[in-house]
Amino acid sequence: AQKYSMAEISQVADAEDQGARHGDHDGAAGGRDEQVQTGEEAQKYSMADHPYCRNLSDELFAIIDTESLESARENNFRIAAEIVEARRPPGASWALGDVMRAGEQRSSGKITQEAWAAFMELGLAALGEAAFAEFCQLCLKETRDKFRPGSAQSKFHPWIDIDFGCFGDSPFLIDKVEHRAITLLQLRDLRSFIERQCCAKGVLTGWWDRSGREPGPGCLHKDKLNLYQLVDWVVFPATAPFQCSFVELIARQDQKTMWFVSHWWGEPVLDFIRCVELHAKVRDLPSTEAYWTCAYANNQHSLGEDLGCDPLDSSFARALVMATGVLLVLDPEATPFTRMWCCFEQWLTLVAMERRPEHLLLDIGTVGEDNRPCLLTDGLTKREEQNGANGFNDKSAREALFPTRLFQKGLFIDIEKAEASKPLDRIRILSSIVQYENPQIRPNELKECPIKGHSKYRKVNKVLAGIFASAAYPMAILYGLDISDHGNLPILRAFREAQGMTHLKLGSVCFSDAELQALAAVLPPSLTSLSLGLSGAQSTKPIGDFVRDLTQRAFLTSLDLAFTMTGFTDVDELGRGLGEMTGL
Repeated sequence: AQKYSMAEISQVADAEDQGARHGDHDGAAGGRDEQVQTGEEAQKYSMADHPYCRNLSDELFAIIDTESLESARENNFRIAAEIVEARRPPGASWALGDVMRAGEQRSSGKITQEAWAAFMELGLAALGEAAFAEFCQLCLKETRDKFRPGSAQSKFHPWIDIDFGCFGDSPFLIDKVEHRAITLLQLRDLRSFIERQCCAKGVLTGWWDRSGREPGPGCLHKDKLNLYQLVDWVVFPATAPFQCSFVELIARQDQKTMWFVSHWWGEPVLDFIRCVELHAKVRDLPSTEAYWTCAYANNQHSLGEDLGCDPLDSSFARALVMATGVLLVLDPEATPFTRMWCCFEQWLTLVAMERRPEHLLLDIGTVGEDNRPCLLTDGLTKREEQNGANGFNDKSAREALFPTRLFQKGLFIDIEKAEASKPLDRIRILSSIVQYENPQIRPNELKECPIKGHSKYRKVNKVLAGIFASAAYPMAILYGLDISDHGNLPILRAFREAQGMTHLKLGSVCFSDAELQALAAVLPPSLTSLSLGLSGAQSTKPIGDFVRDLTQRAFLTSLDLAFTMTGFTDVDELGRGLGEMTGL
């Protein structure tokens, strides 16, 4: 390209300024009529009010600021100026003279970022948001390729290179965030999009972890891509032009929450989708079943509006109240047990169980060591129920490969020690737990300093541990694991300390008399509903003793006992035990 001096560029820019002020322009670019903003209309446009445009403008400057000095060298600016001039719509009443003069006066021939921002704001005022964004998009890739071809790691790289057209070109706005659940079919479409970005080896071409936690460009693999990275590369830039949630971009109607998904953003996205697929298959759900997932439901451009200040009135709480059940997805390290928002979701599950007449289901999924998804269900599935008493055996066989080691963290959950990306979120969540138990405490009293070591935290920990213990118990018995108080999986202690737990469902278990007696001795007195599968029993006497022991510890209103592969000769002992349970 022909080189111009700073003075020559300034002269050309000044001439264009004069022409624009006198209306000397062609008026149309690319066959489209351009409406130029002037006067009071132009004053309405500010970069502060248009974050998408501000990001694009900042990105253009970041590309030419090769030394990261917040000022662009003269030669760099010349190249960028040629690209901008070639792309700028002729009808726009803004020119390079202003920014050139600011550069010469303030930085000895360099263009400062402040001067650049002022210049681009004039462009926003002249073109309007849509035309300005399109103009920047046209300039971005060409400018970047001029300066850093092939290896550019610019801040908003995803906004330049990826075609998000398959997600839609206009959003369907959904006011209620709890109606922004994502369907299994849409998750599969998202997976297909990710796979289309890969090379033959599964590497996401040109993608890298921009948080700095992982080294080098091009290191992201589709099988390791987590939600932090997906939001960075797909969710945020795809929705940026519309400032909406991802579900609003891909949906064409409200999608009410059926299942609430609690999980950690650091797990692989494709593993998450596989867990949801297995869940839908096991639960016999259609591909249109809607799963509420925060990253896709919340508007990433205005999280404050969806989250609010009170966690109990947040999008998470509203969605969970509407849900049929909760799907807890665990990564290999069971990280959700140590993350504040995940612990909060698990606590909300307890709150919902207490406040709603129907039981809120809690299913747990993960991808096992053999790279296959596994699922623990709360109770029997529809198909297992149709199989009568043998349904408990079907459930036990299906869940046998679930890695019980994941429950170790669940048994030792400590919500007060859980971590959050934003410290204020942690404070608000702990405060909301205390305030739920003590409504006379005003929110502002707890906003900055939640009560340390509050008894409510311990109660929540114990009840959650009891729930996770019930999920692990059948497999622990099956594999002969040490579930004593001092064992690696202290399930009996978790049951004994779960004061406040009201419902307990245990899958099919081949108990010894001693194991059944030990279970009866630790069930919490708060228990009102018990479902238990028993297999291989030869006598009802231990069962009768078990039932009578329960009458001494809890006031049950519901008892479901399912016997399989038994050799009973009489049921007298069981009958006498049931006769003493007056609450049934």
